[in-house]
Amino acid sequence: MHSLESPFNISSVRPLNDPKECEKLYVEDRNYFPYAYGLKWNYADHEQVISRFYMDNDIEAFKRALYLIDAIGGNRAAYEFTKAKGRFKSVQLGAVQDQELLLLLLKVLGPAKAWREFGFVLKILCNGDGRGMPRGLGNPDLYVHASLNAEVAAHLISDGATEAEVGGLRDTVLVDVRDGSVFFRDCFKNAIDPGPGTAPVIVAMMRVRNESATIKFAITSIAAHVDQIVVFDDHSNDDTVARIEECKAGGLPIDLIRADAWLFNESLIHQILVDRGRELGGTHFIQVDADEVLSDEITPSVLRAIMSAMRPGDILALPWLNLTANMAAYYSEDRIIGLLPSRGLKKFKDVGFADDGFSQFPEWQYAHVNVAPFTYTRRFLSLNDSISLYHLEQISLVNFVAKKDWYRARAFDQNKKLPADPYLDIRPHLLQMSEATRPLDVKSSRVDVVNELFGSLTWWRIESNMTACEKYPVLRPNMYIDYEHFRETSGNNISEKR
Repeated sequence: MHSLESPFNISSVRPLNDPKECEKLYVEDRNYFPYAYGLKWNYADHEQVISRFYMDNDIEAFKRALYLIDAIGGNRAAYEFTKAKGRFKSVQLGAVQDQELLLLLLKVLGPAKAWREFGFVLKILCNGDGRGMPRGLGNPDLYVHASLNAEVAAHLISDGATEAEVGGLRDTVLVDVRDGSVFFRDCFKNAIDPGPGTAPVIVAMMRVRNESATIKFAITSIAAHVDQIVVFDDHSNDDTVARIEECKAGGLPIDLIRADAWLFNESLIHQILVDRGRELGGTHFIQVDADEVLSDEITPSVLRAIMSAMRPGDILALPWLNLTANMAAYYSEDRIIGLLPSRGLKKFKDVGFADDGFSQFPEWQYAHVNVAPFTYTRRFLSLNDSISLYHLEQISLVNFVAKKDWYRARAFDQNKKLPADPYLDIRPHLLQMSEATRPLDVKSSRVDVVNELFGSLTWWRIESNMTACEKYPVLRPNMYIDYEHFRETSGNNISEKR
């Protein structure tokens, strides 16, 4: 067994550990968001940096300053800044359609209980049509819709805003489970009676490739919840198909579709799965990956009760949790950043929908496809972590980082150039921490099984990435793990999913 001690390539994430370089890039770089956190670790005061770029009547400068103040000074300081320099002063927010700024403002105004301003921003974000998050955001990001919807709902519930103060959000239905019974309410704590529902025909959809170690676990975990499982095998070259056939021979209701060649197009595959599910009489769909599992509290009867209340065009969203106790030791959701400040939201994920029978999925979204069509608007949303979807990707820090390296290697293999780095949320301070896993801090009967199964994925990913570095030496200094740390090599092709 290899050693997992200090395998990380700290130089690949510079200049985030260089305060002077962070300050320079924050002022000058168009994609300045990541450097706020480098500065946060090195400065107690944000004013020194802001003085170098802030100008009144400049909406970009306002956004940049607000982001930095929120990162370094916290929410209260950011809110005070909006009052001094905000939309009633030099910045006329009503004329702004800057989605990044609107998302950031919602994060700042909610905890401050500034409901009049919160409602104003929310109305702009939703294009003033009174609809919920999916259409208003106009953003194809897989996680932004549900995560922002949850952020808004959580603020409204905990802090007692009224619908008159904030406005609509009629397209959000909050789901809770108590003693096995399902309850529904709106964002203002009013009970919702979904009325008599029809018995759903629930179809689980799975896209898989080279998942032989975990596919039986994934299939058996979802089987009791659904009427049919449709699996698309994207040309696996391991024993994945054999394991699926074993499940089918054991009596599980599996419909297997096999690709003749590797498609690597999640949207196209998703449409194929939906079309097959419709042929099988499916009325409600749930999407699970081979590294995801529903929490124990979502029993088959609970899932069926939720989906019975959903009507065509409704979406089901759940908290998307890591199956380790507390990743915050080295990876914290509130430090996730990327192209949008919304990356700092706790992650929620759309996992299912009530089918309207005709909506399609765009073929251009080849990766990280939305589970439900963009035209769907009403979202059934759980804010309770016990009613959630567990994500097994982060079973260890090394596994998580190695997977990010795999994506970079795959992109280089396709385009022959280094991609823009989307994973600057992995900080030098976090990478240098030795602790990689801790026991799960939620009730689950599957912890031991999951740790045994998914722990092996770490080495598969490492070996695949080592092969990539041998094939493309230019990758090596840009990978997050120092693969010279590992001496063994393998014949894994970097195009294989690991």
